[in-house]
Formats: sequence, C-alpha cells, structure tokens
Amino acid sequence: SPTAPPIVAPRCPASRARLLRPGVNEIVSGAVQIVGSAEAERFDYYKLEFKPSGAAGEPTFIVSSRQPVPSGVLGSWNVAGLAPGAYTLYLRTVDVTGNFGECSVQVQVNRP
Repeated sequence: SPTAPPIVAPRCPASRARLLRPGVNEIVSGAVQIVGSAEAERFDYYKLEFKPSGAAGEPTFIVSSRQPVPSGVLGSWNVAGLAPGAYTLYLRTVDVTGNFGECSVQVQVNRP
C-alpha cells in the first residue's frame, strides 16, 4: 500500500509566527488542530484565518487569542462545511505597537 507523504512544515520568515501542522499541501478534513507557536516581545494577540488559495479579498476569521503560545495547539479549524480544494491558512502574531509576523500554509480540504 502507498505510504502517505511526510508532513512538511511551511517555511515561516517571522520567528514570532510559526506553523507546524497542518503541513504543506496536507490533506485535511473535519476538525483540524492547528499547531505551532505565536509569541513576540510585547505580544498583543494572534489570529488564525483562511481563504481559498488564490482568491481575492480578505481571509475568513477562525480564532484569536491574547495568550502567547510558545509551542502547541493554536486553535481548531472545522473544514467540514468547505468545498473540497486548496485553501491557505494564515497565522498572524501582533505586538502592542502593531508590528506583526505572519506565516501561511496551503492545505487540501477533502471530504472524509
């Protein structure tokens, strides 16, 4: 039987916003646990958003928190109601001065 490809975490330029799971082009369905880190000097909040890959306009809000996460679960994303296809997940960490770090990853939403 074919083995699943290894999960590859996206390369994130900003140390204050890192995504570990889901990985690049990982096939996801149902409730997806988003794992990574969101912290910064003078941390204010982080938020998770998504939109169909390549789509114009603002992404859709998933969750935000005022608690920094050095490493662990950032939130849960329920993709059950989405049409199958490619979506981009965004993590943005914002500090009290309004500076931010961002990380994004494209995933493939599938029906279970």
